[in-house]
Amino acid sequence: MLAAGNPSMIKNLKLGKKPGFDAIEKLFAVLDIGMHYGLRVPEPENLSTVDLIGMAGAGGSVAYDGHLHDGETAPAPPGDIRSVVAIEVRGDSASPFLRDGDRVYIRPNQPANPMHHIGRLVLATTTDGAAYIKILRRGNSDGLWNLDSINPQYGTMENMELERISPFVWIHFKQL
Repeated sequence: MLAAGNPSMIKNLKLGKKPGFDAIEKLFAVLDIGMHYGLRVPEPENLSTVDLIGMAGAGGSVAYDGHLHDGETAPAPPGDIRSVVAIEVRGDSASPFLRDGDRVYIRPNQPANPMHHIGRLVLATTTDGAAYIKILRRGNSDGLWNLDSINPQYGTMENMELERISPFVWIHFKQL
């Protein structure tokens, strides 16, 4: 399902084969992201910043306390930046879409109903304070959630209790 009905898509990506536009369009539809996702936008001349409040695991748990660390900031995303903060990606379970060092932007004080984000890539914070960047799925009972990795080398984290989920409002890809 993740590879838009084509289980060999991930394998082909790992082998360096480039998917066609139709395959990418189907995958983006499954992930519920726009076709603009991943386009590199030039840095604006007038750089405003937002707070960089921590890191989230894309491969392992990373402690996330939601507080500013040593006054660090990140370039602001376009548009309305009120209440937006940045979180740095650590690990590779969201590869090839997100890489270690990319930044995701969220509104941590804006409540998000998990039922509205099933099947989407989100920042999931567990009740023990660990933060993961995963695809949200329903767990085996009410109040429990499965967290899927995009990278097939990582498994599903099953029946997790979540403190909150935060959908992304912007993604900043680090330059290669």
